[in-house]
Amino acid sequence: MLLSAAVLIPLWFIPFASFLAGEEEALIFMKGLLLTNSGTMTPATMRFVILIFATLVPILTIFFYKHRKAQLEFCLSNIILSAVLVGMIVVDWYTFSNIDVAKIAEAGLPEVHEFKLNLFICITPLLSMGMNYLAYRRIMYDELLIKSIDRIR
Repeated sequence: MLLSAAVLIPLWFIPFASFLAGEEEALIFMKGLLLTNSGTMTPATMRFVILIFATLVPILTIFFYKHRKAQLEFCLSNIILSAVLVGMIVVDWYTFSNIDVAKIAEAGLPEVHEFKLNLFICITPLLSMGMNYLAYRRIMYDELLIKSIDRIR
């Protein structure tokens, strides 16, 4: 569970994508969109809140070692939170890589080109999901072992 949380920490600080909009470079963080030339940050609060929960839930799950059913629920909820993070990354990738150039030109906005996705950072939620699944299986195994020992008595 601790590794699951540690894997997500780079998402707090490292951009997972970048693109050029006209002459200005933009970096996409989980916190928001940073325009590097002007230094302005457009916050993405909901995405960052989900990242905070996805990072803190596994750490809190460790301390519920006497309550295995609660640990199982926390593992499942963290798998769902990690899946939501993956979905948000995919939506951003799809949005910025499939922009209709004609509509942007009509609106007078700068053209978006050279979209780059940092694959290492993008697979960290998938790694977190895998680690949570492994933790879920071991916690379930412990729960079944305790039940079988109780039946023997």
